[in-house]
Amino acid sequence: MTISQLDNSSIKSTLSMNKSNTSECISENDSVLITGIIFILSLIVAIATAGGNFLVILAVILVKKLQTPSNILIGSLAFSDFFVALLVLPFTIIDAYQGYWPFNEGLCDMYISFDVLLCTASILNLCAISIDRYLVITKPLTYASRRTPQRMAAMIATAWIGSALISIPPNFGWKDPFQKCACEYSKNVGYQVYATFFAFYLPLIVMIILYGRIFKLAREMSRSGQSKMTAGISHDEHIVTKAINNGVKKDEDTNDICKAREYDKRLNSYSSRKLLTDSMNVTSELSREAHGRRSRGNSDTKVIKTLGVIMGCFCLCWLPFFMIQLLLALLSAAGYNTVNMIPVSVFRFLQWLGYVNSFLNPLIYAKFDREFRGPFKMILLCHCRNINARLRAVHYSAQYGLPSSSSKRQSIVISSPYTRNDTASRWLGKSLNQRCTSAVPIRPRRRPQMNFRNAISGQTDER
Repeated sequence: MTISQLDNSSIKSTLSMNKSNTSECISENDSVLITGIIFILSLIVAIATAGGNFLVILAVILVKKLQTPSNILIGSLAFSDFFVALLVLPFTIIDAYQGYWPFNEGLCDMYISFDVLLCTASILNLCAISIDRYLVITKPLTYASRRTPQRMAAMIATAWIGSALISIPPNFGWKDPFQKCACEYSKNVGYQVYATFFAFYLPLIVMIILYGRIFKLAREMSRSGQSKMTAGISHDEHIVTKAINNGVKKDEDTNDICKAREYDKRLNSYSSRKLLTDSMNVTSELSREAHGRRSRGNSDTKVIKTLGVIMGCFCLCWLPFFMIQLLLALLSAAGYNTVNMIPVSVFRFLQWLGYVNSFLNPLIYAKFDREFRGPFKMILLCHCRNINARLRAVHYSAQYGLPSSSSKRQSIVISSPYTRNDTASRWLGKSLNQRCTSAVPIRPRRRPQMNFRNAISGQTDER
């Protein structure tokens, strides 16, 4: 027998051995139809997770106004979730579709390491975001000067280093022996207690405490704002009445002067238009302040709902999985047989429920932030070129009421002070039109108060 024949026979024997080893693996899937549906749904979740988080990363990189300390944390969160979809979910989909692990031990160790590393990094980034939001709201003056990109980078580095310290130990022997056709997390009791506590339970406790304090503070501000709203509106009405009375009194004192100047129609016409414009500005300003008081109460209510969505999604996605992991480890240490205690289908469902959190994160932390909506639309429409100039034009148009070319004529008519449908403004303008001179005080704008909803979503004055 020649050397080539020996080589061919050894290759054939190796292939037949691998084939026999693979054929020994029994698929745990029950129905082909159900398996196909699960495969399609999981593929959609993986693609949507990768696309949504990549959109967040691209927006933070391209748009200058999004390159803020708070968005650096959101970018790190999107980075970890993006690689969950890129490096973890493909192996999970193949494992679920085949019904067993078709690869060797090396790929299994790599898959488990990336899974624990990236999912833990996602959770710790969520915890870092909660710490940042809490400090922004409770210590806005002292924390603003310390809220630098370097500090955000330190928080991100802490999250990723902590994730690495949780994912690396199984590669150094803190795990169970590899079993063919199955790639499972380490069932070692010590490692499970260590990993589940630092990867989930400790961040969960921190988030509950911090968001609970934010919830309490927002609720107190909402109640105090509602109690002061009626008094504030009455105070504004008193100012308007006082301004009108002062103007009428001054009109009586200067009646003779008005008669002496009646010959100058252009001057009177100009003064009437000026008084009408000023009076309507006063009324609209007071109306905006009264509306602002009402909207602040609604905004605080939305903050409470936002906090509920954040904590609800996080607990719903991850709590069942980590409870099962810790429970199985403790029961195994107590001597119970936990091999078939949890059905494989239930465990996979809980595992995918945790992965869904990576899909929801860009929706929760970026969709709720209005600063991301414009860049998202620009990127999806492939308008990435000169995106900052485009966004500035849209911002100025929205802020200063600059009409677009298609609706220029209509917006001018609507924004004209002579066409506003405001009964108080028309009455006040008519009464002031009959005077020669008047002095209606213009109230200066008050300093804006803390908006909890913007603070939760990451919008601060530093932008």
